[in-house]
Amino acid sequence: MNALVFIFDYSFDNEPTFSTPFMDFQQPIPKLFYLFDSGTPFKQCQVCNRDLITYDKPYIIEKAIRRYPKFGTEDVVFEYAICMDCAEKQRQQMSTESMFRMEEYWTDRFNPAEHLQHSESVPLEYLMDRCALTGERRSQMEEYQIAALCQGSSLVPGQPPYLVGGMAMEQIMELMSNETMDQWNRFRDDFLGPSPEISDLLKGRPVLI
Repeated sequence: MNALVFIFDYSFDNEPTFSTPFMDFQQPIPKLFYLFDSGTPFKQCQVCNRDLITYDKPYIIEKAIRRYPKFGTEDVVFEYAICMDCAEKQRQQMSTESMFRMEEYWTDRFNPAEHLQHSESVPLEYLMDRCALTGERRSQMEEYQIAALCQGSSLVPGQPPYLVGGMAMEQIMELMSNETMDQWNRFRDDFLGPSPEISDLLKGRPVLI
C-alpha cells in the first residue's frame, strides 16, 4: 500500500445512532471505517491478503489521523485491516515486559462496561469524540487513532469502536521496550509503506493491535 495521506473531512451526519445495545445484534461497519480513498469497505488483510468478508473470525480496522485545526482539516496518516490470526502473531512479537506494561496500562484506564454503556444509545460521534483511555476530547488532540473489531460486514456485538488520543499514545510509547518499538517500526515499514514525508511522524508510533 502506498502512503496514506489524504485530507480527512468526514461527516458523522449519515451515521446511524446505536439505539440498541451493541451486545444484542450486529451493527453494520460505519463508513468512518471504510477505505478513505475509495469509500468502500476493507476486503483484505493488510498482512496476508486473506478475504475478510468470508473470514470466520473477527478482524481489526485501525486508522491514524492527524488534525490541523487552523485549516479545519485532518489527514489520514495510515489505515489498514488485519485478520485476527495476523494480529495475534504481531502481539506475540512484543516483548514480555512491554506486553505486561501495556495490559496494566489499559486495565487501569479502560472500563469496557462503561464504554459499552455509553455506546448503547448515543451516535458514533460520541464514541469518536473522546479518548477511551484519558477522556481527552478530540478537539484538543493533534493526532489520534481509531479502531473497530469487525466480522464480515458488521461490528462485533458487544465491542464498540474506540478512539485513543495522542496523549495516551505518548504514554504507551514510554512504556515500551526498544525491542517492541523496533517491532512496531518493522510492521510499519513492511505493511504500511509510509512515504518519506510522514516517516518521521509514524516512527515509533504504536499500533492498536
